[in-house]
Amino acid sequence: MKGDYDDDGVLGIPRNEHGHYMKGFSGNRDGRPSGFKHVAQLAREHTEDAVRVLAEVLNDPSQPAACRVYACNSLLDRAWGKPVPANEMVADADRSELVQAMVVALGAMRTRRITND
Repeated sequence: MKGDYDDDGVLGIPRNEHGHYMKGFSGNRDGRPSGFKHVAQLAREHTEDAVRVLAEVLNDPSQPAACRVYACNSLLDRAWGKPVPANEMVADADRSELVQAMVVALGAMRTRRITND
């Protein structure tokens, strides 16, 4: 099928009435370009520099707050992974236990704030 084109010169990949690819067919039959791994390796060579720049932006008070927050999130995501969405966390835990834990944590924070002032 590779190289099968329709009358308009478009690669003939079967689609359903909604324009989606039919089951068993792919819009990317050849996969990723062969140079992709090489480009990824080149980018990885700059990892330390990129993290260093993010840290510099994070610690530079002259940078706009939005840039500093973005740098902060980028560093945290790379160090610890992206946070689990709240709806997935709640689905895995009993809601009453979660609420109780939050109340305890907030109470502890409030107590620390009062005693530290």
